[in-house]
Amino acid sequence: MRRLLGGMAAPFTGLWAGLSPRERTLLRLLGLAFVFVVTLALFYLRSARLSAIERKIDRVTDALVLLRTKGGDYAERRKKASKQSRRFSDTPLMFSSHIEAVAARVPDVEVTNQEEQAPVELGAGLRRRTFEFDIRSVSYETLFRFLAEAEQVPGHVVLVDGLRIRSASPNEDRVHAAVRLSTWERAAEEGGAGGGTP
Repeated sequence: MRRLLGGMAAPFTGLWAGLSPRERTLLRLLGLAFVFVVTLALFYLRSARLSAIERKIDRVTDALVLLRTKGGDYAERRKKASKQSRRFSDTPLMFSSHIEAVAARVPDVEVTNQEEQAPVELGAGLRRRTFEFDIRSVSYETLFRFLAEAEQVPGHVVLVDGLRIRSASPNEDRVHAAVRLSTWERAAEEGGAGGGTP
């Protein structure tokens, strides 16, 4: 066995013996640099992994703290949300007649390009309906009065959730507006009354 190992080491021993002292020193330094670089890489990889584990622990800790401090309010918030959902009407709002009625009350308003979008089901028996239209060549004061009245519908939640204004003319204080109105409604129960709210 010793003879076998000695035979395998012989070429390396001969090679080492054939090197000058300067070359031997350089090889030793190269070996030390290799060990240092490998150790540094392993340390970096381990540090990155530990940092990832610490971040995960922090997230779990934050979630547990939130659950401990806010979790008790969950049932109460559910009750409150249920009460608020009862505020939504189950009678569909007739957007076009509502907008025409508001336009009749506010002078100098011309409503064009009226279009109702497809309703979006939100779950839990709620749906969102959206109505888009344009108002042309009105003053800011008239526009904002019209929008304020458009949001006032007894028994319904109606909000302006989209408004794009551009100047009608650089010389006049009049604007064109593209408006998006939205309402939220509860789905009508089976066998409920039809029709709608103007």
